[in-house]
Amino acid sequence: MIQPPIIQRIPIPTKGKPFFKRLWILLTAPRQWEIKQDWYFTLPDGIRCVIPKGFIYDGASFPRIIWWIPGMSPTDIMLIPGTIHDYGYRFDYLVLAGGEYRYMVKAGKEYWDKLFREVGLYVNDVIVVDWIAWFFVNYFGFRAWRNRRKGRPETR
Repeated sequence: MIQPPIIQRIPIPTKGKPFFKRLWILLTAPRQWEIKQDWYFTLPDGIRCVIPKGFIYDGASFPRIIWWIPGMSPTDIMLIPGTIHDYGYRFDYLVLAGGEYRYMVKAGKEYWDKLFREVGLYVNDVIVVDWIAWFFVNYFGFRAWRNRRKGRPETR
């Protein structure tokens, strides 16, 4: 079993804004989290990887309207697959546990979407939720994927 990362929620920037602006931000702004210490995990194929502390991401950023479906909240059972998926989307690789080598460099969107589903099944084994979540990232993740390809920052 993969232990979840130690994360901290990043506050939503509502302070000092007019009421309707705060309301709009609360309804539309993505929630973000930061990895607070290096997070080591083993993929279903046995490969050991690490996501370095300081990585900021939005998790399984499904529309809030579907968060009522059990498991579809980004901090529910989608936390682990969403964290790995977001790192893969951002950099198009994972870092091997030694920190010196990259794994699946330029694997592409299809690979990261499939890994999202596989990790979900490996960690949670909630087949219906994992397949629904995969459907959303596979068919609606193109915008996020394209945005990550533009000027993505490097790490390690």
